[in-house]
Amino acid sequence: MKNYAFIIERFNERGGTERVTAAVMNGLARRGYSIKMAEIFKTFKTPFPLDSHIKQVTLLPEKCHTIFPGGVKNNIKEFLRISWKIFDFLKKEKIDVIIFSSTQHALYGAIPAKICGVPIISWEHFNSRVITDFWPLQTGRRVSARWADHIITLTKQDKFYWESDFHLKAKVTVVPNIVSEFSESEYENREKVVISAGRLVHQKGFDLLLRSWKIVSSNEPTKDWKLVIHGNGQLEQDLKNLIHDEDIKNVEIKHEVQDIEQEYKKSSIFVCSSRFEGFSIVVAEAGSAKLPTVSFDCSSGPSEIIEDGKTGILVKPGDIHSMADAILDLINNPEKRKSMAELARERVELFYEENIIDKWEALLNDV
Repeated sequence: MKNYAFIIERFNERGGTERVTAAVMNGLARRGYSIKMAEIFKTFKTPFPLDSHIKQVTLLPEKCHTIFPGGVKNNIKEFLRISWKIFDFLKKEKIDVIIFSSTQHALYGAIPAKICGVPIISWEHFNSRVITDFWPLQTGRRVSARWADHIITLTKQDKFYWESDFHLKAKVTVVPNIVSEFSESEYENREKVVISAGRLVHQKGFDLLLRSWKIVSSNEPTKDWKLVIHGNGQLEQDLKNLIHDEDIKNVEIKHEVQDIEQEYKKSSIFVCSSRFEGFSIVVAEAGSAKLPTVSFDCSSGPSEIIEDGKTGILVKPGDIHSMADAILDLINNPEKRKSMAELARERVELFYEENIIDKWEALLNDV
């Protein structure tokens, strides 16, 4: 039996990378694959449970907190130490295939893998044309393009970006994220709530959503409707100030909740206002909860989940007036909402665990 190793920086974050990596490892383990996870930094609490058959290994001692501590000398020292730890791990655990949960890991993992003769899969979790100012990630992409055997992207659009922007020796394969399969629910009798969710950061465009909602809430038919944004982040106070300064009505910002499924199922419309995405798992989860979605047609992700006019409405990126019109269209047409809700649930079945693990199996068999 082959041994497959996933390399991840730390596993105590509640981010999308950690969540999806756990889902893929668990799915493969349930199908009998031998899975090992190597954390670069030791963490004491993991927010996402792992299958009992997955072996967890820590590469660096507890006192280490960052891969690039600053300064050329310190960075080189840490680079060499992590590379040696990965080399030692590959040898001791007899790893047959290594999967980097971030293309950044190719910086210090590609050489040990090549020395050991271990094929490399490098996993792109972001939009490769947007997050380019963090040098380890961008340099890791270039290393992955030349040294990896396979690159995984989440969308067809990002596959195109990789094939256009990098000098590739690696094969690029699209494998979307696994989406939670929520229990079946009825769409009738839902609350007059437009919901959105995500980190309160510039990328997610909640400032644009609020300005769009100001237009929506000024219309008489929407007086009983409310916008609810679930999330935590550095822009929380800025967004609350915007609500106050612009006198935006019927809107509430709530902290992230553990059980977002129930919040989705109480709501009638989902909105994605992101300036850019990697995949947009919240859009897919909204579909699983039978929510029609209004989204900016940003790069990349929403257009590969939403079928425009069937499961939701895509509007020009950044156009708050078009977004407001689309939200109003759904508010004023309950039968249209219901039809989209049913089709959205069917659409996201493509991203449920069974189908995505099938794609992973096909990829691993090709290595």
